[in-house]
Amino acid sequence: MRSVAPRGKRTVAHSWVRRGTCLLTVTSTLVLAASCGSADSGSGGGSEIKIGAVSDVTGSNPYPEATAAAKAVFDAVNQDGGINGHRIDYTVYDAANSSATAAQAALKLITQDQVVAMAGAGSAVDCSANRELYAENKIYSITAYAADTECFNSPNITPLNMGGPLGGQIALYYLANVVHSKKVCFTLYQIPNQMEAQENALEEGMKYANFNNVEKIILKPGSTDYTPVVIAVKNAGCDAFIFGASPSSTAALIRAADTQGVFDGIRWLALSNSYGSESASLLKDPKYNGIQVNTELEPYLADSSTVAPYQALMKEYNVPLTAASEAGYVSAQLLVSILKKMSGPYTREAVGEAMRSASQVSTGGFTAEPFTWGKFNKSSKFLTLNAGAWELKDEKWYTLPN
Repeated sequence: MRSVAPRGKRTVAHSWVRRGTCLLTVTSTLVLAASCGSADSGSGGGSEIKIGAVSDVTGSNPYPEATAAAKAVFDAVNQDGGINGHRIDYTVYDAANSSATAAQAALKLITQDQVVAMAGAGSAVDCSANRELYAENKIYSITAYAADTECFNSPNITPLNMGGPLGGQIALYYLANVVHSKKVCFTLYQIPNQMEAQENALEEGMKYANFNNVEKIILKPGSTDYTPVVIAVKNAGCDAFIFGASPSSTAALIRAADTQGVFDGIRWLALSNSYGSESASLLKDPKYNGIQVNTELEPYLADSSTVAPYQALMKEYNVPLTAASEAGYVSAQLLVSILKKMSGPYTREAVGEAMRSASQVSTGGFTAEPFTWGKFNKSSKFLTLNAGAWELKDEKWYTLPN
């Protein structure tokens, strides 16, 4: 068993990245979050390779660390001379959780900024707003943190994370086949246009797990009163509960369960967005020991050689260690690996072909398997809370069966 508390100061060399700086600018509600590279213009076949992202930098459910981490990777690559002598010009526009804003941003990146590919985005609206536009313009995206089910339904988009549906499936598989739970309560979120997709994902997850004793618990996003939720779990007779929530919401839900006398006797399994130092700190009372969480990538707080280069680069660029920043980092590293295998020209057509042909690209150990275009991440590690720290009780990746 090893702890995944934050590591101390350490200098780490990484074969992919070196350190550098790039100015972060904010221009309007549609945020130009990052533009790194030389002042030359072009479509990627000249002195620059233009990469873009439509990401929720602000809004009700933002992921600013995703593109900040990707920018740090691209800055470091530029400091090392770029991709075969070509600098990366990375432009990010803020979708702010608005589909209309996301559509405008993508159109601008494609028609005005002339990007050749997308990478590093964390968004709940980008994929549903722009999947058809990306297909029409032969734009491909390695999305870092997909919070939109449509990210998993487009041939032009391959997310790095599992997302809620796949995360829920692997959690159910784990409870049914590893923990051997008898009855599982499973959260569905009352999100317009996504309920059917969630229902379908749950049905598929039950087939993967060969487990049917599941009770659906409906939750409205933004809810702050979790008393009805935990009472519903108790009344259903579940011995395990799968839910996805922010660290603060996770703490609120667990405390509500404790207040209602529901906490003991139930295995509480939170999805990956609950993982982090914030949730561990909020639930540091030993009475909350045993809560579990899954991680879709190698745990980013771990004291390991896998995540050490990521931790060092994020520290240098003042980017928080979160699931979104880790995904942004790996997303950018993957695109860099794909680009470095090309001899040019770095046109939209050529880069798109290289991306959709990508197969067995190393993620440096951040995922259970190498990256292959169109193949989704279906593996997780599971951590357990112990006195204010998330611990790995085993190093195993648990993977959904084919």
